[in-house]
Amino acid sequence: MPNDRAHMRKRYLVILAVILVFPMAVLAEEEPTMEDLVRDAKQNSTLKQMISMSAQTLRWVNARLSEEKKPLLFCEPRGTAITANDALAIIASQVRDSEWIRKDKSSNMPMHLLSALVERYPC
Repeated sequence: MPNDRAHMRKRYLVILAVILVFPMAVLAEEEPTMEDLVRDAKQNSTLKQMISMSAQTLRWVNARLSEEKKPLLFCEPRGTAITANDALAIIASQVRDSEWIRKDKSSNMPMHLLSALVERYPC
């Protein structure tokens, strides 16, 4: 039994070390900036589609809000469709015009896209 306890203690220490060290290794890898995202999306259709899907998701949220008779996030003109190129151009203009957005982390892209759509298509 004493060997079992020693083995279990070592096992717990290894698990604890992995739990403590793994997040540090993940954090050591720096997240791309918005500027990086826009630059890369111009060359990478998958990234461009990701931006487009975010725009489409926001349009679906608007559709849902409309059904529920609630205020919309933004009011794009009837018949307007935001293409992948449009979505990239919208977010690229935000990045170009704002130093803060340019240096912000890319995971905040949906927030910046929403802000751009609200600014572009106010209600």
